[in-house]
Amino acid sequence: MNDLQPFGHGWSVLRPYAWCLVSVGAALALAQLLQSSVPGFFVFPFLAAVLVSAQWSLKGPAVFATLLSALAMTYFFLPPVHSLAIERASLPLLFLFVGCALMMTSLMSE
Repeated sequence: MNDLQPFGHGWSVLRPYAWCLVSVGAALALAQLLQSSVPGFFVFPFLAAVLVSAQWSLKGPAVFATLLSALAMTYFFLPPVHSLAIERASLPLLFLFVGCALMMTSLMSE
């Protein structure tokens, strides 16, 4: 094993996914901090996390960031809160988010 790669050769494959996890985590923290003062703002940090992931990595990690963001939005912000169940009224917002994020991913990876 090389001393410069503490996790072996596979770490270079997983690194973009780890950075996506970090960017979505930062988006979640920012969205939760600003939720009480700016309701409905929670979508924009997640779009930024997907945009950053698409810019710095390939399509796979950016799609991973999209899925993580959609799960985080569903669990922490969309009613019923703290559940992965989705109310019918929240479906358009979630579908719009996923569609925009995937479109950004596609455009950024070309």
